Amino acid sequence: MPGTAVLIAIGVTLVAAVVTIAFLGRRDVEEYPAGSPEAAAQTYIQHLFDGEWDDAYAMLTPEAQRRCPILDVDIDETESRVATFERVRTLTDRVAIDIRLTGTRFEPGPLPVDTIEIDTRLTLEQVAGEWRIAGGTQPVYGCAWR
Repeated sequence: MPGTAVLIAIGVTLVAAVVTIAFLGRRDVEEYPAGSPEAAAQTYIQHLFDGEWDDAYAMLTPEAQRRCPILDVDIDETESRVATFERVRTLTDRVAIDIRLTGTRFEPGPLPVDTIEIDTRLTLEQVAGEWRIAGGTQPVYGCAWR
């Protein structure tokens, strides 16, 4: 029966979506020491994931705020996201963190789950004893000029 085949296809699709959600949900968020550059980067990225643009902007260095009067990021709020710190490098007066963003987007169709990975970077420097975002690459950092 054609109706049975359609129901089986829908069932398989739903099971795949549930398995993907369960897999992404099991990933533990790594705890970084308070006051570390990793903790600051994690907080900044979480602000972006949550759409808290003013809080993310407040974490920029004063110089970055002068360069970027408006924070322009390209993170789709409809995605389930995970940020993994791949590499942390301490430079002379800065810290560079290479980040892999893994996102799962749910779209209509026979395969509603689309997983993407993006490699990006944040550069942090200390301002008055706090780690602040000094620069980086899209999609976690960018300037929109007006």
